[in-house]
Amino acid sequence: PFSVNGIRVLGSNEASNGVFHVINRVLLPNWVGNSIFRFVTSMDDLSIIFQLLEIAGLNEKLDTFGDEFTFLAPTNDAFTALGDATFLGSLSQQDLLSILEYHIITGVFASPELSQVGNGDRLPTEQGGSIVISVIVSDITEFMLNNQANVLVSGDGRDSTLANNGVFYKIDAVLNLTDSVAGRF
Repeated sequence: PFSVNGIRVLGSNEASNGVFHVINRVLLPNWVGNSIFRFVTSMDDLSIIFQLLEIAGLNEKLDTFGDEFTFLAPTNDAFTALGDATFLGSLSQQDLLSILEYHIITGVFASPELSQVGNGDRLPTEQGGSIVISVIVSDITEFMLNNQANVLVSGDGRDSTLANNGVFYKIDAVLNLTDSVAGRF
């Protein structure tokens, strides 16, 4: 027996099309053991949204297995683009919650499902509003939200990260609400 990346290989068998190995545990993709919130906590470019989720008390919602969400996570650069974002700390708990819940869509919309949404269709948010989805098809499918935020594509070509309670996208802008909170942006 030998091991590969900490997994013991108990034996190997040749087959007509290659070799298969008997191992000592089940291999699971990393999304099985990680929630949306746990992925967010592990990414340096999402440290601001991480802190805001904790302040607003949404960390548990995005860390719980059972309910399924699509989370649109503005990057640190998106918050920096607001200028002096210290006003976020002065918002009431309800206003902050409203802004953050506007970035959470009920249900799982990974790229294939998001591509099926009609261009200009709206998806409902946890805040009660809706987000307009624009699907741009070129060499790769791109998504724009409310004609103001782009879904970012990582270096490996992925635009979303699957978690055990949904999916999340990094976006390049903080989405504006259409109510009185929007005037503060």
